[in-house]
Amino acid sequence: MLRRRSFFPIDDSTFTNDFYMPCYSEYFSKLLLHLCQKNNRENILTSDGISGAMLRAINQKLYCLRFITPSELEFDLMTSRSVSNVVQTPSGRCRVHYKHPDVERAEHIEADVIIWATDYVAAEKNFLNGSERTDSL
Repeated sequence: MLRRRSFFPIDDSTFTNDFYMPCYSEYFSKLLLHLCQKNNRENILTSDGISGAMLRAINQKLYCLRFITPSELEFDLMTSRSVSNVVQTPSGRCRVHYKHPDVERAEHIEADVIIWATDYVAAEKNFLNGSERTDSL
């Protein structure tokens, strides 16, 4: 589950390094705020994302689990979702509450396992307080 519209890989093409050179930093620092924000939105994948190789590896493993060697494991990959809360159900499962930004409708799904892959830095997840199942990677 992720906020983005798709599982895009990080942009590691040759010219993305230009965004991190001193001359570009100097240019960027002089832009008007709305242009800085627009620029950051357009170029987010130069600094934030997952490698194409890792995306392929995840895709191949999930393909195998679903079609080649079907197992009891059920999984979902959902884009354009924002998690708002996680609660433990009486049966010990996790109920994940989330919203889809296009429809602004609250939804939920139950899971046995949640894998948080949010960033390179461990972030405190206050909505998990009280849950016994808060292992982190």
